[in-house]
Amino acid sequence: MPERFLTVQEAAETDRLLETIADLVAERVVARLNAPNTGRLLSTEEAATETGMTEATIRSAANGGELAHVKVGRVFRFLRSDLDAWIKRSRQE
Repeated sequence: MPERFLTVQEAAETDRLLETIADLVAERVVARLNAPNTGRLLSTEEAATETGMTEATIRSAANGGELAHVKVGRVFRFLRSDLDAWIKRSRQE
C-alpha cells in the first residue's frame, strides 16, 4: 500500500483535535491538583514524589517517629496532611 500524506485540511483538523485533547487533559490535571484532600493514604513512593524527597528519607522519618504513618505489615502509608505537618515542623528559617 503506498504511503499517503495528509491534505492541508486533514492536517489542520488533526491539529485542532490534538489541541482539544491537550485542553481536556490540562483541565483534568488542574481539577485533580485543586481537589480537596480526600484522606487517601499514600504509598512511600507517592509520599516521596509529593514531597520531593527520597523514599529512604520518608521511611527513615517514619521509623524515627518524626512522621506520622500507618503501617500495614511492613508497608508504610501516609496521609497528605501528615506529610504537610511534618514538613512544617521540620522547616528552619
